[in-house]
Amino acid sequence: MKRGMRIEITGRAKKHIASHNVRAEEVLTIFERDYFVKKEGKRYELIGKTRNGRFLALFLEREKDKFKLVTARDATKTEKELYKKKVK
Repeated sequence: MKRGMRIEITGRAKKHIASHNVRAEEVLTIFERDYFVKKEGKRYELIGKTRNGRFLALFLEREKDKFKLVTARDATKTEKELYKKKVK
């Protein structure tokens, strides 16, 4: 996944991530710094740290020239450890 790729966050996705106490604006701050990406089938899991230091796990699907946000939530302890190990 390259920096500068377009990320689409639909109204439905905004509503869904709100149930995890995550805001779309917060999701976008992940792309301001390094993050870890793991591809699983058609989906991508992205683990990153927000501008405010919160660790989030984002789940995205690729659609031609953009990535569509499926969901976002707080990263688990294991995901945080993976991020810290892989992103330096």
